[in-house]
Amino acid sequence: MQRAVAILLVLLSACVDKAKADYDRCVDLDKNYDAKGAMAACSAAVAADPKSPSGQAAEKKLEELRSVNDKLKAESADKAARDAKIAKDDPNVTVQPTATATVATVAMDPIQVAADAGPDDVTAVARGLYAAGDYAGARKVLDPRVFGRGAKPTPDEVSVLSQVCLAQQDRKCGKDLMAIVRRRR
Repeated sequence: MQRAVAILLVLLSACVDKAKADYDRCVDLDKNYDAKGAMAACSAAVAADPKSPSGQAAEKKLEELRSVNDKLKAESADKAARDAKIAKDDPNVTVQPTATATVATVAMDPIQVAADAGPDDVTAVARGLYAAGDYAGARKVLDPRVFGRGAKPTPDEVSVLSQVCLAQQDRKCGKDLMAIVRRRR
């Protein structure tokens, strides 16, 4: 009887798909657009048990991922070549990708833009920079007006700078702003 149980356990352990966990991880990473992680997990699944159903599925998935990865590398290289050509042709132009196409814009210093805008428009300039995702530019415009020596920031300037600090996850900036708000009360 013990011999039969031992044989049964040996047979059952041979039926376990050792590649299943890695293959499942590969599929999950691929769904989450982590191509490198998915390729590593599929490679591990193939290495664990290449003859199992999961190992064979992982090998097919790995071929698909390599094909997609090669296409992405080629597109990235083409884009880098185009951007380098634009930068070589005109060094004052920066390339900013958009959802549909690549648009060239003239690089401008946010401090100069704010100085040209005048004191009433500085907040508008900072809001525009913030909305465009240029948190460093908005911060460059607002920091001297809010934290500078003898500065008397407006509530709008404090509000915009607090949004910028949150976007940059800068806790010190947030604490400094809270101190300014408390001083006003």
